[in-house]
Amino acid sequence: MRKITTLLCLFYCCIAFSQEKEVSTFKKNEIKGNAVLLIAGIVEITYERLITEDSGVGISFFLWKKRRC
Repeated sequence: MRKITTLLCLFYCCIAFSQEKEVSTFKKNEIKGNAVLLIAGIVEITYERLITEDSGVGISFFLWKKRRC
């Protein structure tokens, strides 16, 4: 009886521990613009390529037209 109980417990532990793998979906490309600076006549656009959820590589474009007085 003890052997059967031990085998059933081991079998139950092998089957009972199953977790689904989390599938995280996030955007790979991100384009941003700064609306506050746009009101002042300054254009700022940023592009970022996300590598993982926590890191990425990006570039920013900043254009400011100098006013002549």
